[in-house]
Amino acid sequence: MTFEWDAAKATKNLAKHGISFPEAALVFADPRRLTVIDSRHTTEHRENTTGLVAGLVVVSVTHTDRSGVTRIISARPASRQERKRYHAQD
Repeated sequence: MTFEWDAAKATKNLAKHGISFPEAALVFADPRRLTVIDSRHTTEHRENTTGLVAGLVVVSVTHTDRSGVTRIISARPASRQERKRYHAQD
């Protein structure tokens, strides 16, 4: 998988949520990750993927596909509801 992101957005995201985009990309290595369509955006198809980063932290990553490249838009600690859905797979 190939990733890209806006450098300025990545810096803001790290300051706000404490998660770098390179760390966020690790969520796609989680075989148990959950991906849902982000229906709040109508101009661009976006998805939210929730999964473990480094086997420890459940993270939610908003992303889109652009010509086969995954563009990370934001990353944050997963909400209580997202963590619950993720762990319900057990």
